Amino acid sequence: MIFVSGVTGHIGNVLVRELLGGGERVRVLVPPGKKSLALAGLDVEMVPGDILNTESLDLALRGVRLVYHLAARISLTAGPDPEIGRVNLEGTRNIIAAVLRLGTARLVYVSSVYALEKAHRRQPHRRNATF
Repeated sequence: MIFVSGVTGHIGNVLVRELLGGGERVRVLVPPGKKSLALAGLDVEMVPGDILNTESLDLALRGVRLVYHLAARISLTAGPDPEIGRVNLEGTRNIIAAVLRLGTARLVYVSSVYALEKAHRRQPHRRNATF
C-alpha cells in the first residue's frame, strides 16, 4: 500500500493516477472540508485526516510501505499567512514522526518553489578595476 498526502492538489492527484496505472494500491488523506473530486471514480482508499493531527496520521499510515508527502499550503497574496508555516513545517514534521514511529520503509517529500523565502533583490557587486 502506498500513501499520498496532498491529493486535492494538481501534482497529488496526478501522482495517484500514475500509481494506480502502475498497479499500485493507494491510500490518500482527505483533509476536513476538502473535496476530492479529482479522485472521483478512482479505486483509492480515502482516509479522512489532517497532517496537523498525529492520531489521524497514525491511522492513515498504518500498514503502508511508502509515503509520498505532497500536502502543503501556499499563498500568492502579499502579507504573512501563519497557516503556511503551521501546515508546511509542523505538518511535515508530523508526517516524518509518524513514518519513524510506524516504521514505514520510505518517505518521498515533494515541495515547490513556494516553500522558499523570496530572496531580497541584491545589486551586483561593483569593483573598482584599474586597467
